[in-house]
Amino acid sequence: MPDKELFRLMGTALDQGRGLDQGRGLIFQVSMRDWGGEVKPLRALLHTFVPVLPHARWRLTFRPERIGVENLTSFSCITEKLSDYCRLPDGTIRFCAPGVPGSPECRGEPHALLLLFDHPEDIDGDYNYVTSRLITPHPEKGGTWFVNPMFLKISDPRGNFIYGHLQGEPPEDGGFQGEPPEDGGFQGEPPEDGGFQGEPPEDGGFQGEPPEDGGFQGEPPEDDGFQNEPTENVIQPPPRPSIMVAANVVDPIDIEIAFSGFRGLYPLVDKLIIAPRVITNPLRNAMIEKYTAGMETCYLSMLKKEWELQKQHELHKQKEPELQKPWDALIATSHHSMLKKKWDVLIVDTYGDLPGLYHNACITYLGGGFNPRKRGFDPMESILAGVPVILGPIFDYNRIAVQGLLPSGWIHVMDSHGASADFIRLGRAVIAKPPKTRHIRRFLRSHAKDPVRVMAEIISAIS
Repeated sequence: MPDKELFRLMGTALDQGRGLDQGRGLIFQVSMRDWGGEVKPLRALLHTFVPVLPHARWRLTFRPERIGVENLTSFSCITEKLSDYCRLPDGTIRFCAPGVPGSPECRGEPHALLLLFDHPEDIDGDYNYVTSRLITPHPEKGGTWFVNPMFLKISDPRGNFIYGHLQGEPPEDGGFQGEPPEDGGFQGEPPEDGGFQGEPPEDGGFQGEPPEDGGFQGEPPEDDGFQNEPTENVIQPPPRPSIMVAANVVDPIDIEIAFSGFRGLYPLVDKLIIAPRVITNPLRNAMIEKYTAGMETCYLSMLKKEWELQKQHELHKQKEPELQKPWDALIATSHHSMLKKKWDVLIVDTYGDLPGLYHNACITYLGGGFNPRKRGFDPMESILAGVPVILGPIFDYNRIAVQGLLPSGWIHVMDSHGASADFIRLGRAVIAKPPKTRHIRRFLRSHAKDPVRVMAEIISAIS
């Protein structure tokens, strides 16, 4: 059945948005710790707010020590991540970010302040109470709300485009996490009939929601088709990949688990993609390189350069065939001949590319779960690509997703003792019997309304 609460909330918000002149003159301020995991929850908010209040401006603020370093060196770091939402209807920039180099000037006082925090240092209130709720009015400051990013990471709108990966199939256009349609989809004006992302079909599908019998975009029934023997006249899913990802590794424990786990899972996995949390840490990079001794190793930055060479090569072949041989020779003599050359370990030494690599994998080790300072990282990028996650026992800042998916088999938490052996044991079990995709769909549907609930409360307060 269609989600009546969602349509009710959106209908009310659209009416109130018209009463607010579609946001003309409004300023929303979002305060964040830095510009890493905050991208996804902010994008979920923008995906919901912008169609209702398309003329509102947004001010983004960060802790001063995070400005000008790593992934917040310039305003372009923000606009690249939020490119779908950067422009107001009149063509001017929607965002400003005080203190960030290159930001437009910020003028005017905000009409609503959204505190997008999950770290204890940033929450001046009852931390456990605030982080157990989606949205909480500030007890002392009017027009101010704590908005829990742990919920909104789950409802990141780009996740809606990843359902195809849950069957092991990338989208037909080749885009990972799906590029939004050219007309902006739900980022444009909603249809006149008030439909949210279009009226759902009569069978009740919401954003591709499966019918009650579990079928999803032609997916086989409940067993997902992966554990069954092939039968005649039945289209079988593609072979499962045999690559392991070790994401957001931050310390020697993570590195040891990544490489010991890789060796222990062989031959169920025969390649390792490892992505350090910060690619410029020389000590961590040296530790990784030490573990790769004797292995065929690639760096993603080099592969990307070779991909560019191939593109240029194809262009020259089309325009100037006589140049084909020199270009062929150049590519053939390259140290790493892209994925045609056998490699054991791929080191991700670039920012922003890891999400596009998950769908090549069958298992992910997520780092930071043994580090009391880092306290774990977001598992949803891997989950939404259809790749189960194994992580350490510390997951404070992502506990909504972890606790919600633990019963499904998509997330497993290691013991704090004998971590490498525990990872190998869990990894073998997960690869041998992958979890069922219907659990992810159910979990995503349960959180699909979260950004709309946030918008409904804030718009009602300022109307």
